[in-house]
Amino acid sequence: MFNEHYTFHKANIERPISDKYLICTHNYTFKTEKTQYIAKVEQYIHNIYIIKFFRKQDKNRKNRYSLLTNERKCTRIVSTCIHILISILKNDELASFGFLGANTVTKEYEEGKSDTKRFRIYKQAMENLIGDKVFAHSMDKQHSTYLMVNRKNVSVEDFTDQAKLMFDDIFPQLSE
Repeated sequence: MFNEHYTFHKANIERPISDKYLICTHNYTFKTEKTQYIAKVEQYIHNIYIIKFFRKQDKNRKNRYSLLTNERKCTRIVSTCIHILISILKNDELASFGFLGANTVTKEYEEGKSDTKRFRIYKQAMENLIGDKVFAHSMDKQHSTYLMVNRKNVSVEDFTDQAKLMFDDIFPQLSE
């Protein structure tokens, strides 16, 4: 599981006009047998990178991170995102990574935001492919968020606390 990945390409870098925490967004593309995907890696202060991905055809949809594709390529797509993160780690040896497992939304069903299916799949992938030698794993099941703190940081606990404060400021709904 999670052994194969798709070839990915770095498309561009977007820089925010003004942001207290966000440095830039690295945009990548990859293609399955049927569908083109966009992976966005937001680079924040403290060498924190948050990855998000969606189908290119859904880029203007509000719930693009919550849609099901029915392609049955989940493990290979998640593996591709992990390989993108590994490529970032090669350029930034202090990089720490995170994600939010978006809740599934279909016409018939809306999953709750706590301990989502995506969160559980991503968590399993991180534990299987990344392990805990290089990264300390921190998660919040209630909000389906996951942070892998690079152990090269001085204090994993202090780093995790700083990251939580930053993301509480950026996404106040996560601190509710």
